[in-house]
Amino acid sequence: PDLDSLWQCVMSEFDEFRAVTADTLLDEAERKDRLEDEFGDILFASINLGRHFGVDGEVALHRAVDKFTRRFQQMEAMADKPLDTLSFEDWDTLWNRAKQKVKT
Repeated sequence: PDLDSLWQCVMSEFDEFRAVTADTLLDEAERKDRLEDEFGDILFASINLGRHFGVDGEVALHRAVDKFTRRFQQMEAMADKPLDTLSFEDWDTLWNRAKQKVKT
């Protein structure tokens, strides 16, 4: 009914997803099934929150993927060796440098 309830819904879906990740009693197939359900709920609640602000979820996702692709390509261009040979710290450093170069 209001913005606060939309925020609460999104956050509660993240809490539910996290609870499934911590459930040690689930077998692998059940965990995957439950995680997909909960992640779908996160996406659905997030889309509703975005709609409240006039955001088209599909457009927003395409923009995010395009931005990620440009930043990743920038990382590859800046790397002095193949990315799969780099440490996590090297990846993180390159990613942060790429974000500074490719803002949108």
